[in-house]
This record gives sequence, C-alpha cells and structure tokens, in this order.
Amino acid sequence: MRHRGEKPFVCDRCDNTSSQLSSMKVHRKTHSGKLFECDQCDYTTDRESSMKVHKKTHSGKLFECDQCDYTTDRESSMKVHKKTHSGKLFECDQCDYRATHMSTLKRHKGMHSGKKPFLCDHCDYRAADLNLLKKHGMKHSGEKPFLCDQCEHRTAHKGQLKVHRMIHSGEKPFLCDQCDYTSNQVGNMKRHKRRQHANHNLFV
Repeated sequence: MRHRGEKPFVCDRCDNTSSQLSSMKVHRKTHSGKLFECDQCDYTTDRESSMKVHKKTHSGKLFECDQCDYTTDRESSMKVHKKTHSGKLFECDQCDYRATHMSTLKRHKGMHSGKKPFLCDHCDYRAADLNLLKKHGMKHSGEKPFLCDQCEHRTAHKGQLKVHRMIHSGEKPFLCDQCDYTSNQVGNMKRHKRRQHANHNLFV
C-alpha cells in the first residue's frame, strides 16, 4: 500500500523521484533525448499529440471567437464559450440554474425531485443518478485514472482534468457579461458575480 506523498519511482540517471511510474517514464526521456521539440520555441514534450496542439499556437490554427478575443485549439471549448454570448444554455424550469449541456441539467434537476435511488456500498451517500454515484465511489477507492500529459497531476474525473489543463493552456472560456473578468471555471464566475455584481442577475 502506497502512502500519501511517497515517491517510490527513482530515476537511475539522477536524483529525481516520482509518485507515478508514467511520470518517471516521461522524466527519463529527458536523459535519452526521446522528446518532441518545438522548432519555434523551447517547448518539449514526450507526446506527439501534445506537440501538435502546441504548434497551433504558432501556426495560428486556433478557433477564434468572433465576438471577443478568446481563442482555443479545441472546437468543443469554443462551442461552450460561444454559449456565453448567445445565451443558448439549458435552463432549469424550477430555479435560475443554467447549463451548457442537457446531461448536466438533468443531473441538476435530480436535486429538485429529491429522488436519490442510487446508494453507496461503503457509506450512507445516495445519488440522483448513477454517474454521480460512480464519481462519489472514487473517494473511497482513491482512484485517479486521468493523468495530465504536461505534469504529474491526476484527477478522479475527466471534467476535473479538462479544467486543470486550462492552467497550462491559459484558456478562460467563461466571460463576465458585465466586466472584463474571465475564468476557466463556471463556479468561479458565479462567485465573481455574487461578489462584484450583486445587484444584477447571476450567471448560473
């Protein structure tokens, strides 16, 4: 059993240690030279797919919002971002909540119905849908299957990894419609509007 903070993987070429074998494999490539190097800057990666994404920042092959300065290399991120301009969000008919995806709205509506038929095998937690129960289950198992391809960060959920990757890319697709504030998380946008624009309608 591995303890929190333990780094059992040791590089045989230097003093570097890591808690994840996959991260150590990436590190070892810095010794072997098996890295993809950008020919326009100092960026390096062991993944060809990451290099392709990075090179778009030089080539200009980015999706650009036609209503503001937001850019991204992912079409899916641009679609989500554009909904902040168009207002084409899925709205809850029982409160002011809005979501960019229908599946997210359905999960939210379970909060209003009060029905939570999915029960955790390890504690008293109950969930409105099976996906929420699966996410909760990872708290017990400690499983974090999603690994960032640019650092050692791991997450239990794919959505958390997407948010984390924005730290590397600098993406902030959520824009305040009342000032210049931007964020990579809708939760931060909600808090911003509550604190800074309390007399206006919340973006939720």
